[in-house]
Amino acid sequence: MTPPVLYFDLGNTLVYGPPDNRVPFVDAVATIETLWERGYRIGLLSNQSAGTTVAMTIEKLGDYGLDASKFDALTLSSEVSPPKPKPDPDLFAYALSKVGFTAASDRTVFITESLSHIEAARGLGWRAIHKPLNAPCSPASGECVETLDDLLDLFPPLQVDVYLRDSSGDDGDEPSSGTFWNSPDLWIRNQHDGGTAHQNPATGQDNWFYARLRNRGEGIARTVLVTHTVQE
Repeated sequence: MTPPVLYFDLGNTLVYGPPDNRVPFVDAVATIETLWERGYRIGLLSNQSAGTTVAMTIEKLGDYGLDASKFDALTLSSEVSPPKPKPDPDLFAYALSKVGFTAASDRTVFITESLSHIEAARGLGWRAIHKPLNAPCSPASGECVETLDDLLDLFPPLQVDVYLRDSSGDDGDEPSSGTFWNSPDLWIRNQHDGGTAHQNPATGQDNWFYARLRNRGEGIARTVLVTHTVQE
């Protein structure tokens, strides 16, 4: 299952102030990091001037005090030719394609301060959440948050279920059956070459353990540590 994605607008949604001195809202950094850790994909869907590249925007996020590594997808109006700013349906469709969706649903979320863009996104099938700028939610807002950290009440942690197969028929259920000592997801290579065929350890040199993990949960497994125990 394709994990849900939360696309944020940039100006006046995550950051505010004049173009040459924008800073993040007080809860922006922590909210993005928490949602990222909870297994959601985080996206940026932003109108940018012609010629603005993704690389330039990554640098800009850093200047604003936002961690660009927490954004799984950046979609800019300047990426398409000719530029198509929000609320153009083509830009929303392009944003979907970047994260593996062919159609909008309640699993494709857009957050912005612009009510007209909220209405456009909803008309295209997105779940759109209004975050008014320096104003309370109103009946016109529909689904709405007044602060970014209010989103944490709407998006609880997603289930993550990571496993390494004991045998080729292992689907992650426990107990598993088969020859667990011959896992197809654990092998050794004599060189650090990324090969997937097992090689017997070679004496007198370094050898490399490889492990292949699977996740049958809904969320992205952000931090997974695999440890190997070697016994002579």
